[in-house]
Amino acid sequence: MKALRPHLPAAALLALPYLIAIVALDGLTEQLQVFHGTDEETYHLPTIRQFAVQWPMPDLVHYPPTSTTPGFHLVWTALGKVVGFEVWRLRLLDVLVAYAGALVVYGILLRRGIERTSALLLAGLLALSPYVFGPSFLVLTDAFAFLLALLALDAFDRVRAGAGLRWAAAGAAFVGLALLTRQSYAWLCPLAGLLVLVGPGLDRRAKLTALGLIALATVPLWVLVAAWGGLVPPNADPASCGVCDSARGTGFGLRAPLFTLAILGLYGTLLVGRDLLSHPRAALLGAAIALAALLVSPLSVGPRDEGYLWNAADRFGELLGSSALLLILVPVGGAVLGTLAARTGGDRLLPLALAATFLAFSLLTGVAYQKYFDPFALLVLVLAIRPGELRAPLPRAGAAVLAIAFLTYVFVVPPPDPPPTGTLARSALGPTDQSVTMGPWPPRRIPPTPPTSNPSRSPKPLARPSGSSPPSASSSSWATSSSA
Repeated sequence: MKALRPHLPAAALLALPYLIAIVALDGLTEQLQVFHGTDEETYHLPTIRQFAVQWPMPDLVHYPPTSTTPGFHLVWTALGKVVGFEVWRLRLLDVLVAYAGALVVYGILLRRGIERTSALLLAGLLALSPYVFGPSFLVLTDAFAFLLALLALDAFDRVRAGAGLRWAAAGAAFVGLALLTRQSYAWLCPLAGLLVLVGPGLDRRAKLTALGLIALATVPLWVLVAAWGGLVPPNADPASCGVCDSARGTGFGLRAPLFTLAILGLYGTLLVGRDLLSHPRAALLGAAIALAALLVSPLSVGPRDEGYLWNAADRFGELLGSSALLLILVPVGGAVLGTLAARTGGDRLLPLALAATFLAFSLLTGVAYQKYFDPFALLVLVLAIRPGELRAPLPRAGAAVLAIAFLTYVFVVPPPDPPPTGTLARSALGPTDQSVTMGPWPPRRIPPTPPTSNPSRSPKPLARPSGSSPPSASSSSWATSSSA
């Protein structure tokens, strides 16, 4: 406890934005308008509802049309059995997970030699970024998957630094859980393997064991893939699926990695921009490679490209087939990566390995929504900050500008898709006049049981966990009958 005491002020400061947002959202009974916030009611709450009715043997093949693996929904269903299924309670679980992620980033930075103040600023900056902070207040997979990725990175970075096989086992478990939450996190596998191979902390036999653990962690995903007959569930909605053939159209492509470079260029200019002139050869080489890729595969705004950077790029004209804004930011992003590779001091391997594996796997992504790439582009830059670097006024001012811009975007700028109508957040899951039965999606709807004067024949509600309060009269309850 004494070792944790010096970090309690930082933990309290990291919690403050979440507490303010909870109050502003009326105890999470109001829905924060964020990008794709309607996924909560469209995909994830129906899946949790179906799993709860089918518990403890939910159907992991035919469930509502989310394109993700069902790990998040399984965990939230199990926790809902304990804390209750009111939507505000489920949202609170997401908030706690997002806060835990901020603490993990703070701990990683401290272990990498960053001083407390700078670690607090960087962890807070990542936590406040619009595609991390905003989704934290809705029942979405983002916060949980991101936490698992951070825990895996932390574990395997410890292995590289000299920790033993127990950290490799923990890291492999986190990788497996991340894959069961979002199969698009498959890039964690080669990244973990690389950190194992280059680290001096394990002998040859231990490294082979660690690699075997990483491979073993992928087995549950392959079981699901075999059951599904593909990389996504049979009912996956192509509109939100980056690996569905109907969404991708062409398969392999440069749009996603080039757009990720544009995000790196935007954020990197503010955080490490002063170093671009210190390593001109590396910066020019990175910019030239990025520009060549952009000329081969121009990056213009398409009808399905969504995010604030896409919206900004759409306001500019096109030049050489690309948006003029992206034509600037993509080479700058390449220059930032080149500069990070050339800099001396600090630990460059983790951020560069993260950037390389993430960019490589993004070649397979057909949907270039900014929310898929923004958090990891910023994470690369956060991990690349060297000890003492934020003491300089320019990087510190750049971090402050980003933090203010992030908060403004989350709370001031409306997202492209408004929240659904109704008062779902104030109720438990499920409408009062319908019940969900087991089976393929869409689930069969059972007409409401007519009122009866015989209490013994009244339909029994879904059992609630002990200690949880029933929904109020104005709230909708769980299914009126779960035996149909």
